[in-house]
Parts: sequence; structure tokens; C-alpha cells
Amino acid sequence: MSWSSAVSDLANSWKVGIAFLVLVALRFALTSPSAFLQSARTLVLGGLAGLLGSGPGPGAALETDGSEEAAAEPPPLSPADQLRRSVLEFIDSGLIALVLVFLLIRPFVVQAFYIPSGSMKPTLQINDKILVNKFIYRFREPRRGDVVVFRAPPQAALDEKDFIKRLIGLSGDVIEVRKGRVYLNGQARDETYIAEPPAYGMAPVVVEPGKVFVMGDNRNDSNDSHAWGQLDESRIRGEAMFIFWPFTRVGLVR
Repeated sequence: MSWSSAVSDLANSWKVGIAFLVLVALRFALTSPSAFLQSARTLVLGGLAGLLGSGPGPGAALETDGSEEAAAEPPPLSPADQLRRSVLEFIDSGLIALVLVFLLIRPFVVQAFYIPSGSMKPTLQINDKILVNKFIYRFREPRRGDVVVFRAPPQAALDEKDFIKRLIGLSGDVIEVRKGRVYLNGQARDETYIAEPPAYGMAPVVVEPGKVFVMGDNRNDSNDSHAWGQLDESRIRGEAMFIFWPFTRVGLVR
């Protein structure tokens, strides 16, 4: 996935975008040298600090032993300045977290998805929430049997939404469906994970270079390669690894 795609993902997450803008605006308000904003900060933060009852007052005296070292120590921060510093630390932490999660972790490492349909039953149920490893295929090639998330090709969905299916065939493989079985290179696959045998047939198809063949585990209710053809391998976004919700279904995706 490219940096432009990462920025696009961030832009499409409008709630995150709003949170980011709010944090940036707050940080600007807390650090701007504008006289108006300085007065507003003093008024608001001073009032909040008074309500919270934190820290010594701005005129509090230092306890010293009379030494020059003690007298040279800087005066303590006022409650308003202490509150301002704490809020700035919180805002900076929030901005760093947003940047890390939505410009690094989410686009390139791991992302949460939910399952909107029953095309992968019984492996995945409607409304399951899963974690997808978007980094794994930078280290190895996709394998037969992987459950993959991909951008649907135009012939499958005009809006290019994300689909999730099981990878059945790689480049050069011959896929066929007959008599309720899926055949890979002439051998019937042992598919204990499917909902039921396919009720359709498909003549032998040779998977082209740079493409893969994907099918839903719920074979008779899945918009997959048997319906719209082979998938460009470049459209794969990652491998589904883990179900994290609901709690009763927490576990690895197999």
C-alpha cells in the first residue's frame, strides 16, 4: 500500500480527521503568542485550576533555608500553567497516537474490519470483528488457504469496497468445480471449513500470471471468483488473522 493510499484512508475516516483537527486547534490555542489567546488561556485555565484546587497559588512563597541556592531556584508554576502543561502533554500524546495508528499501523501493519455478510460462514459470522495483517505479504507470497481481504474488482463491486474470501488457486493452478467438489490441479480439495458443497459447476480455469482465484466458504452464497473471474494479486490488502469480537468467538481465523 502506498503513502497516497494511507492518506486517503485517513481522509475517509472523518471522525478521526475531526479529532485530529480539534487536537491541532487546541494545541495552537495553548501555544499561540497572540495577546487575545493568552488572555483567554489565563482566564479559562485559571478558572479550571481554581475549580480543581490544584497546586499552589501564583503568589505562594517558597520555603527556603536562607541559602543563595534556594533563593536562585525558579518560582513554581502557577496552577494555570501546570494545567496548561498537562493539557499540552495529553494533546501531544493524542496527536502522536493518531499519526502512528492511522498513518503507520492501520495502513501498513494491522487493521480492524467487520464482516457484513454471510459469504464466509461458518468460518466468519455476520458482524464478526477481525484483525487483518497488512504487513505479512511484504515478507512472503500469498498461500492457498489464506483468508484474504482485498479491494473488490470493478466486475464484482462498482464502489471497490473490501471483500473477504479464501484463496483457492495461485498463478498456474487449474481450478474446477464439479459434482459438489472443488478440484485443484485435478485433485479434489478436502474442504472441512465450507458451509455446504457448491450447488454449481465450473469448467476448468487456468489462473493467469499475477492473479489468484478466491472463493467464499459459504460457496452457494458468495460473490467470488466463480462468478466474476480471477483477482489481480495486487488488490490483496492483507490476511485475516484474528477474531476479536464477539468475546464468544475470539480466536484465530483458520
